[in-house]
Amino acid sequence: MTVVYVKIGTLEIREPDITDVYQMGMGFPGFLFRGVAPEEKGKRIVNQLNAIKQEELLECEALTDKGSTVSGYGKLEDLQIQVSETAPITYRFSAKVRLSR
Repeated sequence: MTVVYVKIGTLEIREPDITDVYQMGMGFPGFLFRGVAPEEKGKRIVNQLNAIKQEELLECEALTDKGSTVSGYGKLEDLQIQVSETAPITYRFSAKVRLSR
């Protein structure tokens, strides 16, 4: 079984916190990822993602659900964050990483 992960700059997120990683289509060089993490771990990941989205180009790498590796320099886009309102608090996040050509 493939253990998916995402690396963006110094942030690395692995299963079980990453739930899906997909390579984007021909018109979008990069990947899409989704995840969910509990309490403090989720808060830390979300805070790092918010900081990363301000950066221009960072070294990125992902192992997709299909077992292929996608890598290069890229920018975080379309960051979505949802925080549960009931205990235990969970953080759901998704984003795209557009790789430079």
